[in-house]
Amino acid sequence: MPSRYQREIEEILSQTGKTGPQLPETPKAESQSASGGWGSVVARAFALLPWRVSPAKLMLSSAGIMLAAFLLNNFNSPVVGPLVIVGIILFIVAYALFFLPSSRPTAERRWRGRPMEYPRVFWRHRLRRWFRR
Repeated sequence: MPSRYQREIEEILSQTGKTGPQLPETPKAESQSASGGWGSVVARAFALLPWRVSPAKLMLSSAGIMLAAFLLNNFNSPVVGPLVIVGIILFIVAYALFFLPSSRPTAERRWRGRPMEYPRVFWRHRLRRWFRR
């Protein structure tokens, strides 16, 4: 899909007589294995959706499905069992998404034109420091 847009942009630029910057072609296998891990695969899969799916939206929809199942339970509906299962699965998926890395790039923090760099502190070091108090 991006190559189609790139070709259209190049056609428009060639018709106007201007040339744009040429982007290097990257093989798909290299770009897929660059970040690695199942978390990045799932994050990229959700990033390809036409709408934004956040864990909060999934939790809210899970609660709505569970509420609908609770209300339909009063009418002895046969749909209650599958609704409860879908609600539980959706809740588990939403909970797991909280721990996946964000697909949005983070902006570089700057102060007075210089990048701010903080030392990375791991949870083991924090725990060790907390026990030493």
